[in-house]
Amino acid sequence: MMLGAVLIAIFSCLFPFVKLTSLAIIWFLPRHNKCIEVYLNVLNQIGRYSLMDIDVAVALVILSYD
Repeated sequence: MMLGAVLIAIFSCLFPFVKLTSLAIIWFLPRHNKCIEVYLNVLNQIGRYSLMDIDVAVALVILSYD
């Protein structure tokens, strides 16, 4: 049960904060930087897991149902 709480905390609090902070930093960098394009592609790939906290919460509810 503790693992589920840790996963929900990571995907609900830490992950969105890191993602939005990264996007805010990229916003103020020069546009012609090739590194920005690579970093945006990485954020796009990890952004698919934005709703993982809901998946984990549903799985915990299903598993804990007696």
